[in-house]
Amino acid sequence: MIYDYLLANAGTTTTGDGDGAFEWVDLVKLWNEVKKKDYNPDVMALHPDEVADCWTEDKFIHGFYFGEQVDVRRGVLGDLYLGMRVLSSSKCTAATVIALEKQFAVLLVRRDIITEPFENPKADRYGVVASERIGLGITRTEAVGKMTSI
Repeated sequence: MIYDYLLANAGTTTTGDGDGAFEWVDLVKLWNEVKKKDYNPDVMALHPDEVADCWTEDKFIHGFYFGEQVDVRRGVLGDLYLGMRVLSSSKCTAATVIALEKQFAVLLVRRDIITEPFENPKADRYGVVASERIGLGITRTEAVGKMTSI
């Protein structure tokens, strides 16, 4: 749901070379397109098919040497020296990659927390019920870039 929203509302779009492999030059092209709009992409999300392409190219492997907090099992491949954390999920669309600056693709609070007392004397339960409305929003659509036709 969040990924689909980001994909549908990406303000910066570009296309790959269409050869079916995600290459370092594709990553740099997407990164550059977002940078040209004066944003600094710090997260990249891609499908496991593209992750497999990353592990076959030296430039990706060497790029991960400078990263930290790697947890491949959870889909966190690491940080590249371009300043982006690379994340992988099967929820991402194959042959499509997104790169974004986190501070501009955020969960927005639509209504502050409301608390109400809760009582159920029959079950001997007492407490507080809290609710909050949030929604996903992109405050600067150009800070979200997508690349298709990899």
